[in-house]
Amino acid sequence: MGFIDRISKNNAKERMIGEKLESYNFSDKVKGKPLNIVSANFTVSLENKIMACAGIPEYIQRAKLVEEKITKIKADLKIRYDKLEKKLGNNHARFNKSWESILKSYNFQEVNELIEKHNMFYPLEANLRMDFDSSEYLLGSNIWEKTPLLSASLILEELPFL
Repeated sequence: MGFIDRISKNNAKERMIGEKLESYNFSDKVKGKPLNIVSANFTVSLENKIMACAGIPEYIQRAKLVEEKITKIKADLKIRYDKLEKKLGNNHARFNKSWESILKSYNFQEVNELIEKHNMFYPLEANLRMDFDSSEYLLGSNIWEKTPLLSASLILEELPFL
């Protein structure tokens, strides 16, 4: 009587596993001994299954969009900065005046509106816990910090005057 014959015909899962095991050539040391299979007690709640079907949460999509827009703005300003430095790098006064003019004329409004929206809704959408002593939202064990609005002063930290 083979291993498969000893498995109940009613249990298709065990029968399938048995057929798979019989197809392998195990050494005599392993044959006939119980398998050491660690089973994990892992279940996914119905709520999490439904949320997974809904797709990527909006706050994650919005955070990614903010990040992409900031990266694009910084890359654009870096190109302008490098061109200006190449052209006026020897004349610091003219460079600084031109760079200040570029930063003042740059429109950060669209990305800042998106950042404000993200800062407003993220704690609720991400279901962040609140520290009731300080009335601050917690991200893990740390206080969640809002994404700062993009401004000329933040850009000047990375691309300073000469």
